[in-house]
Order: sequence, then structure tokens, then C-alpha cells
Amino acid sequence: MNVEFLSFLKNPEYDFAFCKRLAKNDTPEKSHQSGVNITKPIQTYFPQIDAQNREEYVRLELFLAQTFHDTKLCRYQFQDWGGTRSGERRITRWGDFHNKMSEGDCLIFQRKMYSHNSYRVILVDRNDQNYSDIKSIIEGKRDGVVFRDEQLPIRREEIAEAERNLNDPLETAIWANLQGINRRESTREIIVRSHVFPRIVKEHFGFKCVVTGASIRVPGMNQYEVEAAHIIPKNKNGKDTLVNGLCLSRPFHWAFDKGLFRIDPDGKVNVHELCLNTPENKWINDWNNKQIAIGRDPLIKPSKEALIWHQENVFGRSFDAN
Repeated sequence: MNVEFLSFLKNPEYDFAFCKRLAKNDTPEKSHQSGVNITKPIQTYFPQIDAQNREEYVRLELFLAQTFHDTKLCRYQFQDWGGTRSGERRITRWGDFHNKMSEGDCLIFQRKMYSHNSYRVILVDRNDQNYSDIKSIIEGKRDGVVFRDEQLPIRREEIAEAERNLNDPLETAIWANLQGINRRESTREIIVRSHVFPRIVKEHFGFKCVVTGASIRVPGMNQYEVEAAHIIPKNKNGKDTLVNGLCLSRPFHWAFDKGLFRIDPDGKVNVHELCLNTPENKWINDWNNKQIAIGRDPLIKPSKEALIWHQENVFGRSFDAN
């Protein structure tokens, strides 16, 4: 595998790569089939679907080798043709990217860091110079992990365990004392928790902004405008835990990170005085002194220590020279 392509695959924005070689029924050549079959060895790297939960949407960044082609919101579906056949899991709605697939080509998947359903997908033509190296690495199998000598891609079972831990009251109590217990995490644990953090925080607050109560959803899909914000940022040793998280609409997330407002330990919004005196900021000033929303478990609240840290290190720091 050439150095340039290897470097492309090891982009730190993505998890470790896994792949599958395309069968005829994955391609447009097989007209009665739909999409690409996700075989059992690699299903563990995708969201859980089955006869009860039959569909999840996945966001795919599509590449032809190293050349970006398109971004698609595709359907990851459980198909059993009305119970007449054993179930298959297929990704459909590829658009014209599907027409570029041929039997024997290789699809490389990499989950995007901090997301459970976004992937980069790289189509490697069977005549590409890197194809034989990939085929050799997966030992001639039709699917497998690309870098066996390194860590494996994160499995959905690991994500599920991290979700349980983040929702565990004891786990939350340990993390609540951010300046107390110094819990050690492996690099893999940190990565897994980073995947889980956004969804758990947004679910905890009902997919609503804790300041405004607003919630905007894409019709028929589990996609919301709100974002999960760290009170203490990750680059300042902030943890991926519920007590260090807030659900905020995108403008309020930006304003919180810029220090235009803080949330006091009693849960009240405190807009900076310079912001209050800026007419363009009426959209945020109107929420001054309002109480933020409580999550689904009223006992799990934003850490007072984290809120104080934000007040001392972020609030007004980017624009208040005094």
C-alpha cells in the first residue's frame, strides 16, 4: 500500500478502517437487489438493526480512492422480503455512487470520530494499485479489518457499554467530583466515550436546548439541530460525562464557548454585561436570569465545579480586557 494512501486511511478524524469486497448482488448488475449487503463480520461496526428496529440512517462521505465524490444520507435497513427470506442488512440510497461499483471492487469504511452513524466510505477499484495490498491484509476474505496489527475499529457493543456507564448513577457520582477521584482511562475508553457523549447528553435533555427549550427535528428522522456542549472543553481535560455536558442550540453553543454567557451553579443563565450592552445580541440577552431546563433524571445536574471552571476560565475572557 503506497504511503500516500496509507496516510489517507490513518486520518485521526476517523476510526480504524474495515472493508468488504463487493459481490455481484451488491452492485447495479443485480437488478432485483437493493444496495450493499453488510455481512456479519462487519455488522458489529454499524448501528444495531433487526426485525424490530428495521432501519437507521447513516451519513456517508463518499470517495473514489482519495477523491471526494459526494455526501449522502443513506438508509441502513434490515431486509427479509416480508419474512420470505433470512434477514440481510443493507445500505441503500447511494445515488450515482452505486453505479460506480462493480463486482470485486473493495469498499473501505471508517466511522467518523465522535459519531455513531457517520462514516467515510472509499471505493477502491479492483484494478487500483492498492487493491492487492488490501486483499492481502484481509487474508483473501471478502470482508475484514484493514489494520490487524493495530487496534480494531470500535464495536457497537463497546458503544452500548459506554452508554450504560454514562447513564449509571454511580458512574455519574464518580465523575461529578471532577477535581477529586483521578480515574484512569485507556485511549480506547476515551475514544468510545467520545462517540457516545453527544447522543447521551442530547437524550438526557430531551433533544432540547437547556436555555431556550427549542427543539428542531428533521421530519421522520432522529436528527436534531441541538448539540452536546462540554462545560470544561476536551482540550482543557474536560470529560465525556453527563455532568460535564449541556444540550444547546448551535448559536447558544457557540456563545457559551465564546464566554458570552455562563450558567451559575444554581442553574441560572448569566449573560455578560458587555453582551447585554450589545444590541445585536438581543437573541441571547432575553434569556438572562432564566433557569435552565432539568434533564430526565433530576438528580443528574451539571457539575458545579465545572460551571465554576467555565466562569473563571471562559466567561468574558475572549472579549473583556478588564
